[in-house]
Amino acid sequence: MAELIIDSGDSAWIDQGDPDFVQDASEALAVYGGLGPYRHALLQLPLSTFPAGATPTAATLRIHRGSGFGTSTGHSVYRMTAPWYPEQVTWNERLAGTAWDAAGGDYAGSPSAALPGGHDQYVEANVLALFEAALAAEETHLRLLIRSNDEGGLGITEKTYAPFGSANPPDLTVEYTPVGAPESAAQKTLALGMGVGL
Repeated sequence: MAELIIDSGDSAWIDQGDPDFVQDASEALAVYGGLGPYRHALLQLPLSTFPAGATPTAATLRIHRGSGFGTSTGHSVYRMTAPWYPEQVTWNERLAGTAWDAAGGDYAGSPSAALPGGHDQYVEANVLALFEAALAAEETHLRLLIRSNDEGGLGITEKTYAPFGSANPPDLTVEYTPVGAPESAAQKTLALGMGVGL
């Protein structure tokens, strides 16, 4: 088993209330829910350092959540399905002159990963399914969108996350089996159960 930590990338946030403006993501990434206007946080992590042909067995996103207000039903992480450029991305456009298919960011509704509660601390999400989907789609980056689960609910909820380049940047830890590594006993049992090699 081997481990890879990806601790660099792009970060941004987009605002439904200011849909054509590029937001300043140097200090914090905003996520708003409730009655809105909504805000989504975006992360873009390069996959170039992940060994070709390796099999991921775990992928954990770690991101620092700052202060906030309101009662939230939690946040979820989704895999984005279209690339975006940090100096150009807005609620309406992923690149200057190129709109999202759906305003607010293009992402797959399933699978998703849950972020736990808490303030002024790092929180973690299991994003293995999202990582595997990005590899299967032969994407160059794992692109993630964080949104509130209570969009459309009552009141206003706000949470912030630390971006790349800050004192508490996000990171992604991936555990994987290298190409040609000996199979574990569990893997051999699984293979036999599936009739492989019989």
